[in-house]
Amino acid sequence: MLHAEDGEILMISNAWEKITGFKHAEISTMDAWVDKAYGIENKHIRSTINNVFAMETTVNEGEFEVTTKSGQKLIWDFSSAYLGRLSDGRKLVVSMAKDITDRKKVEVENKLIQIELEKLLDEAKRSRVSLLSVIEDQKIAEEKIRQLNAELEKRVEERTAQLVAANKELEAFSYSVSHDLRAPLRGIDGWSLALKEDYEDKLDENGKLYINRVRSEIQRMGQLIDGLLLLSRVTRMETRQTSIDLTEMVKTIVSRVTEQPSHKKIKTIIESDLFDIGDNDLLQIVFNNLLENAVKFSSKVASPEIEFGRKTIDEKPTYFIKDNGAGFDMNYAKNLFGAFQRMHKQADFPGTGVGLATVQRIINRHNGRVWAEAKVDEGATFFFTLWEDK
Repeated sequence: MLHAEDGEILMISNAWEKITGFKHAEISTMDAWVDKAYGIENKHIRSTINNVFAMETTVNEGEFEVTTKSGQKLIWDFSSAYLGRLSDGRKLVVSMAKDITDRKKVEVENKLIQIELEKLLDEAKRSRVSLLSVIEDQKIAEEKIRQLNAELEKRVEERTAQLVAANKELEAFSYSVSHDLRAPLRGIDGWSLALKEDYEDKLDENGKLYINRVRSEIQRMGQLIDGLLLLSRVTRMETRQTSIDLTEMVKTIVSRVTEQPSHKKIKTIIESDLFDIGDNDLLQIVFNNLLENAVKFSSKVASPEIEFGRKTIDEKPTYFIKDNGAGFDMNYAKNLFGAFQRMHKQADFPGTGVGLATVQRIINRHNGRVWAEAKVDEGATFFFTLWEDK
Protein backbone atom coordinates (compact mmCIF):
# COMPACT_ATOMS: atom_id res chain seq x y z
CA MET A 1 0.00 0.00 0.00
CA LEU A 2 1.33 3.44 -0.99
CA HIS A 3 -0.12 6.33 1.05
CA ALA A 4 0.60 10.01 1.62
CA GLU A 5 0.79 11.89 4.90
CA ASP A 6 -2.60 13.59 4.35
CA GLY A 7 -4.22 10.15 4.40
CA GLU A 8 -4.66 9.57 0.68
CA ILE A 9 -4.05 5.97 -0.39
CA LEU A 10 -2.40 6.12 -3.81
CA MET A 11 -2.22 2.40 -4.53
CA ILE A 12 -2.95 -1.02 -3.04
CA SER A 13 -1.66 -4.29 -4.48
CA ASN A 14 -3.83 -6.96 -6.07
CA ALA A 15 -3.05 -9.28 -3.17
CA TRP A 16 -4.24 -6.65 -0.70
CA GLU A 17 -7.56 -6.30 -2.55
CA LYS A 18 -7.97 -10.04 -2.93
CA ILE A 19 -7.29 -10.91 0.72
CA THR A 20 -9.27 -8.06 2.32
CA GLY A 21 -12.10 -7.90 -0.21
CA PHE A 22 -11.86 -4.09 -0.30
CA LYS A 23 -11.37 -2.37 -3.64
CA HIS A 24 -9.17 0.71 -3.86
CA ALA A 25 -12.26 2.88 -4.35
CA GLU A 26 -13.64 1.68 -0.98
CA ILE A 27 -10.46 2.51 0.94
CA SER A 28 -9.05 5.48 -0.90
CA THR A 29 -8.03 7.14 2.40
CA MET A 30 -6.35 5.85 5.56
CA ASP A 31 -9.42 6.88 7.59
CA ALA A 32 -11.59 4.61 5.46
CA TRP A 33 -9.11 1.72 5.69
CA VAL A 34 -8.58 2.07 9.46
CA ASP A 35 -12.32 2.34 10.22
CA LYS A 36 -13.17 -0.71 8.13
CA ALA A 37 -10.24 -2.92 9.09
CA TYR A 38 -9.46 -2.13 12.74
CA GLY A 39 -12.70 -1.13 14.47
CA ILE A 40 -12.15 -0.03 18.08
CA GLU A 41 -8.34 -0.11 17.70
CA ASN A 42 -8.38 2.67 15.09
CA LYS A 43 -7.00 5.39 17.42
CA HIS A 44 -3.89 3.31 18.18
CA ILE A 45 -3.44 2.52 14.49
CA ARG A 46 -3.68 6.18 13.47
CA SER A 47 -1.02 7.05 16.06
CA THR A 48 1.26 4.31 14.69
CA ILE A 49 0.83 5.56 11.10
CA ASN A 50 1.59 9.16 12.11
CA ASN A 51 4.82 7.96 13.79
CA VAL A 52 6.02 6.48 10.50
CA PHE A 53 5.72 9.86 8.74
CA ALA A 54 7.32 11.65 11.68
CA MET A 55 10.33 9.30 11.91
CA GLU A 56 10.98 9.23 8.11
CA THR A 57 12.54 5.76 8.27
CA THR A 58 11.64 2.08 8.16
CA VAL A 59 9.41 0.96 11.04
CA ASN A 60 8.18 -2.48 12.04
CA GLU A 61 4.76 -1.69 13.53
CA GLY A 62 4.11 -5.24 14.72
CA GLU A 63 1.13 -7.56 14.64
CA PHE A 64 -2.47 -6.35 14.31
CA GLU A 65 -5.85 -8.01 13.87
CA VAL A 66 -7.45 -6.98 10.58
CA THR A 67 -11.10 -7.49 9.64
CA THR A 68 -11.82 -8.26 5.99
CA LYS A 69 -14.88 -7.11 4.09
CA SER A 70 -16.50 -10.50 4.70
CA GLY A 71 -15.91 -10.19 8.45
CA GLN A 72 -13.01 -12.65 8.62
CA LYS A 73 -10.40 -11.89 11.30
CA LEU A 74 -6.77 -12.05 10.13
CA ILE A 75 -3.48 -11.37 11.90
CA TRP A 76 -1.05 -9.27 9.85
CA ASP A 77 2.55 -8.33 10.61
CA PHE A 78 3.02 -4.75 9.38
CA SER A 79 6.12 -2.83 8.41
CA SER A 80 6.38 0.54 6.68
CA ALA A 81 9.14 2.43 4.89
CA TYR A 82 9.46 6.14 4.21
CA LEU A 83 10.02 6.74 0.45
CA GLY A 84 10.45 10.51 0.33
CA ARG A 85 8.17 13.26 -0.90
CA LEU A 86 5.73 13.49 -3.79
CA SER A 87 5.96 16.31 -6.32
CA ASP A 88 3.39 18.28 -4.31
CA GLY A 89 5.54 18.03 -1.17
CA ARG A 90 3.57 15.36 0.67
CA LYS A 91 5.52 12.61 2.40
CA LEU A 92 5.12 9.14 0.86
CA VAL A 93 5.18 5.82 2.73
CA VAL A 94 4.86 2.21 1.56
CA SER A 95 3.24 -0.19 4.01
CA MET A 96 3.67 -3.93 3.71
CA ALA A 97 1.78 -6.67 5.53
CA LYS A 98 2.44 -10.37 5.93
CA ASP A 99 -0.52 -12.59 6.76
CA ILE A 100 0.66 -14.66 9.75
CA THR A 101 -2.79 -16.01 10.68
CA ASP A 102 -1.83 -19.58 9.79
CA ARG A 103 1.45 -19.29 11.64
CA LYS A 104 -0.34 -18.09 14.76
CA LYS A 105 -2.75 -21.02 14.48
CA VAL A 106 0.19 -23.38 14.15
CA GLU A 107 1.81 -21.86 17.24
CA VAL A 108 -1.36 -22.41 19.25
CA GLU A 109 -1.63 -25.96 17.93
CA ASN A 110 2.00 -26.60 18.85
CA LYS A 111 1.34 -25.50 22.41
CA LEU A 112 -1.71 -27.74 22.59
CA ILE A 113 0.31 -30.62 21.13
CA GLN A 114 3.03 -30.07 23.70
CA ILE A 115 0.51 -30.09 26.55
CA GLU A 116 -1.18 -33.17 25.12
CA LEU A 117 2.15 -34.96 24.67
CA GLU A 118 3.18 -34.13 28.22
CA LYS A 119 -0.12 -35.51 29.50
CA LEU A 120 0.29 -38.66 27.44
CA LEU A 121 3.87 -39.09 28.65
CA ASP A 122 2.73 -38.67 32.25
CA GLU A 123 -0.04 -41.16 31.63
CA ALA A 124 2.45 -43.56 30.07
CA LYS A 125 4.80 -43.27 33.05
CA ARG A 126 1.98 -43.73 35.57
CA SER A 127 0.55 -46.59 33.55
CA ARG A 128 3.92 -48.31 33.37
CA VAL A 129 4.51 -48.04 37.13
CA SER A 130 0.99 -49.19 37.87
CA LEU A 131 1.13 -52.09 35.45
CA LEU A 132 4.50 -53.30 36.70
CA SER A 133 3.37 -53.16 40.33
CA VAL A 134 -0.12 -54.63 39.94
CA ILE A 135 -0.04 -56.91 36.92
CA GLU A 136 2.20 -59.90 37.26
CA ASP A 137 2.37 -60.56 33.57
CA GLN A 138 5.27 -58.42 32.31
CA LYS A 139 4.25 -58.91 28.70
CA ILE A 140 0.91 -57.16 29.23
CA ALA A 141 2.68 -54.14 30.75
CA GLU A 142 5.17 -53.94 27.88
CA GLU A 143 2.39 -54.17 25.29
CA LYS A 144 0.46 -51.36 26.94
CA ILE A 145 3.54 -49.12 26.88
CA ARG A 146 4.24 -50.04 23.27
CA GLN A 147 0.71 -49.05 22.29
CA LEU A 148 1.04 -45.72 24.09
CA ASN A 149 4.35 -45.00 22.35
CA ALA A 150 2.86 -45.93 18.99
CA GLU A 151 -0.04 -43.56 19.62
CA LEU A 152 2.38 -40.78 20.54
CA GLU A 153 4.46 -41.36 17.41
CA LYS A 154 1.35 -41.34 15.24
CA ARG A 155 0.16 -38.05 16.70
CA VAL A 156 3.61 -36.50 16.31
CA GLU A 157 3.73 -37.63 12.66
CA GLU A 158 0.28 -36.14 12.02
CA ARG A 159 1.19 -32.82 13.63
CA THR A 160 4.52 -32.75 11.80
CA ALA A 161 2.74 -33.24 8.49
CA GLN A 162 0.41 -30.36 9.35
CA LEU A 163 3.39 -28.12 10.18
CA VAL A 164 5.12 -29.03 6.91
CA ALA A 165 1.95 -28.18 4.98
CA ALA A 166 1.62 -24.87 6.84
CA ASN A 167 5.27 -23.99 6.06
CA LYS A 168 4.68 -24.72 2.37
CA GLU A 169 1.66 -22.41 2.41
CA LEU A 170 3.73 -19.69 4.09
CA GLU A 171 6.46 -20.10 1.49
CA ALA A 172 3.93 -19.83 -1.36
CA PHE A 173 2.40 -16.77 0.28
CA SER A 174 5.83 -15.12 0.67
CA TYR A 175 6.50 -15.66 -3.02
CA SER A 176 3.11 -14.25 -3.95
CA VAL A 177 3.56 -11.14 -1.81
CA SER A 178 7.05 -10.50 -3.13
CA HIS A 179 5.79 -10.91 -6.70
CA ASP A 180 2.90 -8.51 -6.12
CA LEU A 181 5.32 -5.98 -4.60
CA ARG A 182 7.85 -6.30 -7.39
CA ALA A 183 5.33 -5.85 -10.22
CA PRO A 184 4.33 -2.24 -9.35
CA LEU A 185 7.93 -1.54 -8.35
CA ARG A 186 9.16 -2.53 -11.81
CA GLY A 187 6.49 -0.28 -13.31
CA ILE A 188 7.58 2.71 -11.24
CA ASP A 189 11.21 1.96 -12.08
CA GLY A 190 10.50 1.79 -15.81
CA TRP A 191 8.41 4.94 -15.97
CA SER A 192 10.85 6.91 -13.84
CA LEU A 193 13.72 5.80 -16.09
CA ALA A 194 11.75 6.84 -19.17
CA LEU A 195 11.00 10.18 -17.56
CA LYS A 196 14.67 10.71 -16.76
CA GLU A 197 15.89 9.73 -20.23
CA ASP A 198 13.24 11.67 -22.21
CA TYR A 199 12.75 14.80 -20.10
CA GLU A 200 15.88 15.27 -17.98
CA ASP A 201 17.08 18.11 -20.21
CA LYS A 202 13.77 19.92 -19.66
CA LEU A 203 13.87 19.69 -15.85
CA ASP A 204 15.47 22.12 -13.44
CA GLU A 205 17.90 20.93 -10.76
CA ASN A 206 15.12 20.19 -8.27
CA GLY A 207 13.28 18.09 -10.84
CA LYS A 208 16.41 16.07 -11.58
CA LEU A 209 17.01 15.63 -7.86
CA TYR A 210 13.46 14.34 -7.32
CA ILE A 211 13.76 11.78 -10.11
CA ASN A 212 17.08 10.52 -8.76
CA ARG A 213 15.58 10.22 -5.29
CA VAL A 214 12.61 8.24 -6.62
CA ARG A 215 14.93 5.83 -8.42
CA SER A 216 17.13 5.51 -5.34
CA GLU A 217 14.13 4.63 -3.15
CA ILE A 218 12.92 2.11 -5.76
CA GLN A 219 16.28 0.36 -5.54
CA ARG A 220 16.11 0.44 -1.76
CA MET A 221 12.63 -1.10 -1.80
CA GLY A 222 13.97 -3.87 -4.04
CA GLN A 223 16.73 -4.49 -1.51
CA LEU A 224 14.15 -4.63 1.28
CA ILE A 225 12.17 -7.28 -0.58
CA ASP A 226 15.34 -9.29 -1.24
CA GLY A 227 16.25 -9.03 2.44
CA LEU A 228 12.83 -10.23 3.56
CA LEU A 229 12.95 -13.21 1.21
CA LEU A 230 16.46 -14.12 2.41
CA LEU A 231 15.34 -13.81 6.05
CA SER A 232 12.48 -16.21 5.34
CA ARG A 233 14.62 -18.61 3.31
CA VAL A 234 17.47 -19.08 5.83
CA THR A 235 14.94 -20.25 8.42
CA ARG A 236 13.63 -23.05 6.19
CA MET A 237 16.56 -24.19 4.06
CA GLU A 238 18.30 -27.47 4.90
CA THR A 239 21.75 -27.23 6.47
CA ARG A 240 24.81 -29.20 5.30
CA GLN A 241 27.53 -29.39 7.92
CA THR A 242 31.11 -29.50 6.67
CA SER A 243 34.52 -28.46 7.95
CA ILE A 244 35.11 -24.83 6.96
CA ASP A 245 38.29 -22.76 6.84
CA LEU A 246 36.85 -19.62 8.41
CA THR A 247 40.13 -17.72 8.00
CA GLU A 248 40.11 -18.17 4.22
CA MET A 249 36.39 -17.41 4.04
CA VAL A 250 36.91 -14.09 5.86
CA LYS A 251 39.95 -13.21 3.73
CA THR A 252 37.95 -13.74 0.54
CA ILE A 253 35.02 -11.64 1.74
CA VAL A 254 37.29 -8.86 3.06
CA SER A 255 39.07 -8.72 -0.30
CA ARG A 256 35.73 -8.22 -2.04
CA VAL A 257 34.14 -5.68 0.33
CA THR A 258 37.29 -3.52 0.45
CA GLU A 259 38.04 -3.50 -3.30
CA GLN A 260 36.64 0.02 -3.77
CA PRO A 261 39.37 2.71 -3.82
CA SER A 262 37.78 4.49 -0.85
CA HIS A 263 38.13 1.32 1.26
CA LYS A 264 41.75 0.54 0.41
CA LYS A 265 42.93 2.40 3.53
CA ILE A 266 41.17 -0.07 5.85
CA LYS A 267 43.60 -2.07 7.98
CA THR A 268 42.52 -5.70 8.48
CA ILE A 269 43.71 -8.18 11.11
CA ILE A 270 42.64 -11.78 10.47
CA GLU A 271 43.61 -14.62 12.81
CA SER A 272 45.05 -17.61 10.94
CA ASP A 273 44.09 -21.31 11.00
CA LEU A 274 40.53 -20.95 12.31
CA PHE A 275 38.37 -23.94 11.37
CA ASP A 276 34.89 -25.00 12.46
CA ILE A 277 31.89 -27.10 11.46
CA GLY A 278 28.88 -25.46 9.82
CA ASP A 279 26.86 -24.81 6.71
CA ASN A 280 29.17 -23.10 4.23
CA ASP A 281 26.46 -21.10 2.42
CA LEU A 282 24.79 -19.87 5.61
CA LEU A 283 28.06 -18.86 7.30
CA GLN A 284 29.00 -17.00 4.10
CA ILE A 285 25.86 -14.91 4.64
CA VAL A 286 26.82 -14.28 8.30
CA PHE A 287 30.33 -13.06 7.47
CA ASN A 288 29.10 -11.04 4.47
CA ASN A 289 26.68 -9.12 6.67
CA LEU A 290 29.05 -8.58 9.59
CA LEU A 291 32.05 -7.59 7.47
CA GLU A 292 30.05 -5.32 5.15
CA ASN A 293 28.67 -3.59 8.26
CA ALA A 294 32.16 -3.23 9.72
CA VAL A 295 33.40 -1.62 6.49
CA LYS A 296 30.36 0.63 6.19
CA PHE A 297 30.35 1.90 9.78
CA SER A 298 34.12 2.50 9.87
CA SER A 299 34.22 4.27 6.50
CA LYS A 300 34.12 7.74 8.06
CA VAL A 301 37.04 7.41 10.49
CA ALA A 302 40.54 8.55 9.61
CA SER A 303 42.28 5.19 10.18
CA PRO A 304 39.67 2.42 9.86
CA GLU A 305 40.56 -0.99 11.27
CA ILE A 306 38.71 -4.33 11.20
CA GLU A 307 39.72 -7.45 13.14
CA PHE A 308 38.49 -11.07 13.00
CA GLY A 309 39.56 -13.65 15.57
CA ARG A 310 38.57 -16.16 18.22
CA LYS A 311 38.77 -16.04 22.01
CA THR A 312 37.38 -18.02 24.95
CA ILE A 313 34.37 -16.48 26.72
CA ASP A 314 32.59 -18.40 29.50
CA GLU A 315 34.70 -21.44 28.59
CA LYS A 316 33.33 -21.43 25.02
CA PRO A 317 35.24 -20.66 21.80
CA THR A 318 33.81 -17.35 20.60
CA TYR A 319 34.38 -15.63 17.26
CA PHE A 320 34.41 -11.85 16.95
CA ILE A 321 34.49 -9.13 14.29
CA LYS A 322 35.65 -5.76 15.61
CA ASP A 323 35.78 -2.30 14.02
CA ASN A 324 36.68 1.19 15.23
CA GLY A 325 33.81 2.95 13.45
CA ALA A 326 30.61 4.72 14.44
CA GLY A 327 29.53 2.23 17.11
CA PHE A 328 26.10 2.61 18.73
CA ASP A 329 24.38 3.30 22.04
CA MET A 330 24.18 0.07 24.08
CA ASN A 331 20.90 1.29 25.58
CA TYR A 332 19.31 0.23 22.28
CA ALA A 333 21.21 -3.06 21.93
CA LYS A 334 18.08 -5.14 22.68
CA ASN A 335 16.64 -4.01 19.32
CA LEU A 336 19.83 -4.72 17.39
CA PHE A 337 18.82 -8.07 15.88
CA GLY A 338 15.18 -7.26 15.12
CA ALA A 339 14.06 -6.97 11.50
CA PHE A 340 13.94 -3.32 10.33
CA GLN A 341 15.62 -2.13 13.53
CA ARG A 342 18.39 0.37 12.80
CA MET A 343 20.87 2.13 15.09
CA HIS A 344 21.70 4.91 12.60
CA LYS A 345 19.86 7.18 10.19
CA GLN A 346 19.45 6.02 6.59
CA ALA A 347 21.09 9.24 5.37
CA ASP A 348 24.23 8.53 7.43
CA PHE A 349 24.59 4.79 6.74
CA PRO A 350 22.27 3.26 4.13
CA GLY A 351 20.84 -0.20 4.74
CA THR A 352 17.70 -2.32 4.96
CA GLY A 353 17.72 -3.25 8.65
CA VAL A 354 17.36 -6.96 7.82
CA GLY A 355 21.00 -8.12 7.82
CA LEU A 356 21.52 -8.64 11.56
CA ALA A 357 18.14 -10.37 11.92
CA THR A 358 19.33 -12.80 9.23
CA VAL A 359 22.65 -13.29 11.06
CA GLN A 360 20.87 -14.16 14.31
CA ARG A 361 18.60 -16.73 12.64
CA ILE A 362 21.58 -18.45 11.00
CA ILE A 363 23.57 -18.55 14.25
CA ASN A 364 20.51 -19.97 16.03
CA ARG A 365 20.40 -22.73 13.42
CA HIS A 366 23.99 -23.53 14.38
CA ASN A 367 22.94 -23.80 18.06
CA GLY A 368 24.95 -20.70 18.89
CA ARG A 369 24.49 -17.17 20.22
CA VAL A 370 25.26 -13.75 18.77
CA TRP A 371 25.60 -10.46 20.63
CA ALA A 372 27.43 -7.13 20.38
CA GLU A 373 29.31 -4.59 22.46
CA ALA A 374 29.83 -1.01 21.34
CA LYS A 375 30.38 2.63 22.25
CA VAL A 376 29.27 5.61 20.23
CA ASP A 377 32.10 6.80 17.93
CA GLU A 378 34.45 4.13 19.36
CA GLY A 379 33.44 1.14 17.24
CA ALA A 380 31.57 -2.12 17.76
CA THR A 381 32.43 -5.79 18.31
CA PHE A 382 30.10 -8.58 17.25
CA PHE A 383 30.54 -11.95 18.99
CA PHE A 384 29.05 -15.32 18.07
CA THR A 385 29.41 -18.95 19.09
CA LEU A 386 28.64 -22.20 17.25
CA TRP A 387 27.33 -25.49 18.63
CA GLU A 388 27.12 -24.49 22.28
CA ASP A 389 25.43 -27.80 23.16
CA LYS A 390 28.42 -29.86 22.02
